[in-house]
Amino acid sequence: MIGYEGAGRYPKLIQALTGDDEIVPPGILLENDRLEYSALKNEGQWHLGLEVTDANAAHFPTVGIFSSQANGIVVITQVILTNANNNTVNYKIGLVSPAILHSATTPANTSDSRRLARIARGFTSGPVLADPFGAGWSRFAPATTNTIVIPLNIVIVGTNFDFIVMQTTGGGTGTTDAMFFGYERAARPEELTQ
Repeated sequence: MIGYEGAGRYPKLIQALTGDDEIVPPGILLENDRLEYSALKNEGQWHLGLEVTDANAAHFPTVGIFSSQANGIVVITQVILTNANNNTVNYKIGLVSPAILHSATTPANTSDSRRLARIARGFTSGPVLADPFGAGWSRFAPATTNTIVIPLNIVIVGTNFDFIVMQTTGGGTGTTDAMFFGYERAARPEELTQ
């Protein structure tokens, strides 16, 4: 493909999308193209719903997403939080490392039948007795009385990080439903070096 002789993956994708093998057709913006094109880039779309239990002074209920493969990349694009009791609840969300204790793990659900979700997994924690974000640190701490939609662009490479949602207020605020959306793919060797 003219101008992309050294970029093998890009011509392969253009060939799969349009059949062209010499010139890139006008209007191809790969990162803004339609969702169904993601399978041609070997990306697997996924979603997963988890439940955060009520917090108290000695327990920070936590759920999250992690990569189950050292050579996997998991991208979280959106989280939707809904409090079951319609109370005001505070949350902290963000990346933590090292990964925290996963009491139970759940494979992510596939959102595209052509690429099964194999890397992204969700988890619920056991009693987290200390805030893993540290004193005074909060990436995101909204209060909500209904539902909050949080657009994100969180990238997890390998197995050393968790993306977590932690409920930090308790006393009868009730459980929270957390719905995660994203995509996954295998990492290229150059992406694994830090």
